[in-house]
Amino acid sequence: MTALLVYVDFENKPGLKVPELPPEAQLFLFRGPNQKNVPAELVDQLQPLGKSVKWIPTRAPGKNALDFHIAYYIGRHALEFPGARVLIVSDDKGFDPLVTHLKAGGISASRGKAIPAANTTKPTAAKPAAASKPTVAKKTSAASPADLVMASLKKMLKNKPQKREKLEKHVLSTIKDCKNPAAVVQQLVEAGSIRIAASGKVEYPGLADS
Repeated sequence: MTALLVYVDFENKPGLKVPELPPEAQLFLFRGPNQKNVPAELVDQLQPLGKSVKWIPTRAPGKNALDFHIAYYIGRHALEFPGARVLIVSDDKGFDPLVTHLKAGGISASRGKAIPAANTTKPTAAKPAAASKPTVAKKTSAASPADLVMASLKKMLKNKPQKREKLEKHVLSTIKDCKNPAAVVQQLVEAGSIRIAASGKVEYPGLADS
């Protein structure tokens, strides 16, 4: 299961509510040097989570000091948890350029205003089968750029692109009118078809059986 690393800007979100975390999640809360107290309600929410939660203090005050701490730990964890998803919890849109940069490097990253809860949706009971009706053939939708690239990669028994730059060139050669090969590569990463390490090396878990 892919790890979910959640980085909370506690200076920006002091009234944060922590739901039941997904089992693959790890929570890192960054607090400023002047945040000496933690609300009792938050302590009660964090206590059952045990080792899934870690507080990281910012020792010295300074403009954007906490933001730089978060950026440092994301980079550090990218090496420790390759392929992990990154979520920055903050209302500060100043993190958005960092999110864009992480995506360009093949890291699944986003910024949100809240911590996602574990999926508690229960499977619904199967309904009795309705009487069959004549089916009308539907037009098949055109394959997406990511699908076209995966199809071409499946045909390559050897010499698949081993670096992100080579893969982007392969996208351009496969889709002649492609305007943004980096976006196509990111779609493949988010779909789990490929993995890109911090070094830029490409792996193909989606083609393991090809």
